[in-house]
Amino acid sequence: KVNLKFLDREEKIVYNDLEFFPKDKKVLKSGNMISLGEMGILLFELFIRNQERIITKDEIYECLENPSATALRFHVSNIKKLTGLQIKNIRGVGYIIEKS
Repeated sequence: KVNLKFLDREEKIVYNDLEFFPKDKKVLKSGNMISLGEMGILLFELFIRNQERIITKDEIYECLENPSATALRFHVSNIKKLTGLQIKNIRGVGYIIEKS
């Protein structure tokens, strides 16, 4: 049986020089806090928790307040710029990051 309380209290997820603190919704890059905004944090968490899995455009749209192709590209581009995540576009399907 899985202890769900333990999973909820996951302290941090490390990906290269990034540290993500799920409980506080904070992201550190090389020890410095970076601000991704509310939508950015939602998408960042989606990517960081689903390494090596294609995240469909529909999954990303579910995280966006006003889902559109433009909003999707803007947020993915912003996350890439601020975090350095190597987010790859799988044409017509979605996006993926490689396992750290």
